[in-house]
Amino acid sequence: MEIKIIAVGKIKSRELNYLIDDYLKRISRKFPISCIEVPEQSGKFKNPLEVIKRETQSIKSKILPNEDYIALSPDGKMYDSLKFADWMKNGLETQPGKITFCIGGSYGLSNEFITNAKAAISFSKMTFPHQVFRLILTEQIYRATTIIYNEKYHK
Repeated sequence: MEIKIIAVGKIKSRELNYLIDDYLKRISRKFPISCIEVPEQSGKFKNPLEVIKRETQSIKSKILPNEDYIALSPDGKMYDSLKFADWMKNGLETQPGKITFCIGGSYGLSNEFITNAKAAISFSKMTFPHQVFRLILTEQIYRATTIIYNEKYHK
């Protein structure tokens, strides 16, 4: 079983990097996990649709042929932490042992990319900076891991 995160942009804050790395280390005790960064395009192109297109292409280039992926989108399905843990456990048991989460940049992911995803998940209807969202995602993956293994952390 393996978890992969593909995210637009580099984490610029040392504090955020520290927290994300801490959760990645905790998760890696149960599942191999990797985080792949692709370049942010919002500084290079003025047109938001061009930014979305190019960032989505960069994300796609990191997804293996026939690899299912999960699009993280405000329009996706929402779960509470217990249901997310159930969903994740089911995915790790039924897929070929890998869950790939994709985080878009400032303008999100292309509609086509979201439509073609195995699933689209939303953590909130609110907008978060994509760097902060990476922390939220890693924390929720860690929380799900502790729920799956019935470890103290969730409550």
